Amino acid sequence: MKSARMKEISKKTILEIEPYPDEFDWEDFCIALGTLVKKRFPTGYVMCEAENLGWRHLSGYKVFYINTEADAERVGGSFLTNFMPDCEWSASVYSLNRGKGLYFSVSHHDAQGESYYLSPISARTYERLR
Repeated sequence: MKSARMKEISKKTILEIEPYPDEFDWEDFCIALGTLVKKRFPTGYVMCEAENLGWRHLSGYKVFYINTEADAERVGGSFLTNFMPDCEWSASVYSLNRGKGLYFSVSHHDAQGESYYLSPISARTYERLR
């Protein structure tokens, strides 16, 4: 899937997490991610475009809403459950489109280098695409 929108990924990693993190590493990751989500997705409407998914290297997109009024840890954890695979994974998180979104490079047992491009969208776009 190729999006018509340009995707500019920063070279500097913002966050990282390895598989099987201890409870404190996971909590710290969710808090840091939740803080970023609250800043970059203030309305809570998100488009996730993904490439190279699983062993079949599938592509697709999903739109979702996240309540950004909750505490940072809850926002971060809820954000992840909307698009991450249901298994142990590692991820590197980068800034997307000069701070207007997030890019996740994810690896797990079925795939290395899955790409998730997360961008804020309007409520109108969310309603049209869901």
